[in-house]
Amino acid sequence: MTKKNCKTLMLSFIILITIVCFTTEVHAVKLGGRLINGPRNITYTVNGGASPYTPNINTAANNWMYTGYDNPIYMTAVSSTTGSTVDIYSYNDSASSTIAYTIFFNKNNQQQNPSSNYWWNKIFLNNKYINDTSINHNAVMAHEFGHVLGLGENNKNVNSIMCQTGAGRKVNKPQKVDSEEVVSIYGRY
Repeated sequence: MTKKNCKTLMLSFIILITIVCFTTEVHAVKLGGRLINGPRNITYTVNGGASPYTPNINTAANNWMYTGYDNPIYMTAVSSTTGSTVDIYSYNDSASSTIAYTIFFNKNNQQQNPSSNYWWNKIFLNNKYINDTSINHNAVMAHEFGHVLGLGENNKNVNSIMCQTGAGRKVNKPQKVDSEEVVSIYGRY
């Protein structure tokens, strides 16, 4: 092998290693569907038993709006479920390991698969975990709001809010990768 070929091979190897080592952003998974009216005027209401989570819910909404990266998200708390985009409830299931979940509805208020465009959502928080200090409820709510925005689980990237708690999520609020995926679905403005 000539000296020139050796240098070219070595340079190619260094470039490849650099790309592999410094490419850390893994895109979030999209659900396939999206919020029909987009993320620019999301209204949410906290119902009954979910009221102890209100500070976590408000923090999560604020963290989505102000990620530090340019996105079109705007969320407002409202007092009525009439016309709200997201209704938040609690439930009790001591046998379940599910901390929270989100369901999706069409314009006829029928539950539907998130792979189709949807009109509104319900988020349910399991009261089994309400006093569990090992769980960051701000992060749980931010994760569920991510589903509302059209993002799926992203367990391959522990630095995404869409990574599940049980998969080792290391962040407590939306990151650039999460914000950019929302932008890829809805545009910046």
